[in-house]
Amino acid sequence: MNLIFKLITFRQYIKSKISGRFNLGERVRFRRFFLTAGNGKIDVGNDVFFNNNVSLNVLGHLTIGDDVLFGENVKLYDHDHKFGGKPFKISKHEFVVQNITIGSNVWIGSGTIILKGTNIKNNVVIGAGSIISGIIPENTIVIQKRKKVISKLG
Repeated sequence: MNLIFKLITFRQYIKSKISGRFNLGERVRFRRFFLTAGNGKIDVGNDVFFNNNVSLNVLGHLTIGDDVLFGENVKLYDHDHKFGGKPFKISKHEFVVQNITIGSNVWIGSGTIILKGTNIKNNVVIGAGSIISGIIPENTIVIQKRKKVISKLG
């Protein structure tokens, strides 16, 4: 099965499952892909590539511009669970939702997690393993350095 046939099949599947809520641009490519849209809306621009195990978890609105590359295992969540209230009950499924916007010409490295309310502007590179929230300005590279700490036990 060639890529064009797979893409057409995927588009038909999405249209049958999320009618009118998932808009794909031209030349959008997928590998293994996970989508939880609920009542959300997802707009994807042109020339976008989703690598293995990208997961879009959308209850609000996700917008992805043109020429965007997603590394493997990238996760997007436009919502958090709402906790609190009395009595506190974990099974109560309420959410705080804020839209996510990803501009054009963006590369998101493998293992990145993008949280609710994030706005990634144009011409941005996000380093692998980053946790992203808030506004990421145009023409920037985001790298989250971690310090390895090794200590002896006892």
